[in-house]
Amino acid sequence: MIAMHPHQESVDKCNFCGSGSFRVMHHFEKDFYPHAAYVTFPWDGNHSAELTIVQCSGCGLVYQNPRFKADHLGEVYTVMDAKPIDLNKAVAQHKFKPLLDLIRKNAPHADGSSPVSLDIGTRYGLLPEVLRREGFNAFGIEFNASCVEAAKVSGFKNVFQGTIESLPEWMTQQKLRRIELITMTDVIEHLLDPMADLNLLAKYQEKGDHMVIQTIDVSSWGHRLFGKWWYHFHAQHTYYFDIPMLRKYYDSVGYDVVDVLKVKPLNNLTLLPGVWKAALRHKSKRRDAQQGKIPAEKIWYAADKPTLFDIITIVARKR
Repeated sequence: MIAMHPHQESVDKCNFCGSGSFRVMHHFEKDFYPHAAYVTFPWDGNHSAELTIVQCSGCGLVYQNPRFKADHLGEVYTVMDAKPIDLNKAVAQHKFKPLLDLIRKNAPHADGSSPVSLDIGTRYGLLPEVLRREGFNAFGIEFNASCVEAAKVSGFKNVFQGTIESLPEWMTQQKLRRIELITMTDVIEHLLDPMADLNLLAKYQEKGDHMVIQTIDVSSWGHRLFGKWWYHFHAQHTYYFDIPMLRKYYDSVGYDVVDVLKVKPLNNLTLLPGVWKAALRHKSKRRDAQQGKIPAEKIWYAADKPTLFDIITIVARKR
């Protein structure tokens, strides 16, 4: 039996296949990062809470179990007071080129057609602003009210506060019936019910429309090499995907995967020496803290935690 903090809940069944059987992949005991030495809110919500990553015995889905309850999720996120930013500078310096290349290749549209795009978890709305320059009638939805306000002050257009669950009301308000392109970057790993959310999004797309998901790859070389020390294991991430699992999700909601982008393994070799040294520093500092050697200032729990090019981007087309 996995121990739970009162603010946590057990996940009784797999989100994909419904199985209640799983194996423990990684387990972190209470105070894995001592609170006297570390800033830990994304790791454990600043509680003496265990973190356990499991894998479904039926389909292989990797997820956090137990996890923080919906009404306590705010404890693992900081209250961000977003500041206005320079819109033109942000657009000029954006790093969406690989994503844009995928969209241009797989979801081309005729000049002047202005297909609707929606970016989930858009923060300031930078991706919609870039897509608008690509000819899309682009919108963004963001949960954080501070980001939405900063976006408006900065001149970003069509950025609204909301979540996937609020999409039906939002669609009605905007007098929209169809979304030709849906993008989610670094979002799906934070969801409590990705299957329900994907099913809801699919209702607003028609045959030939596209959905693009970018997320961390649990089968990446970063995870393979560093195991439980991998940067991306913490309480904010409720689910972990790889390409085969995302194919299963897409297929179950009526989509075919048409393109995949991931960095070639050899490219990780350029990062590996520095990342390996950083990981050793991370372990050494944690060992000192466990032995009672408390630094003058608290350390960010994820400082020097290892990660490589561990991101995947998958484009799917509705059948």
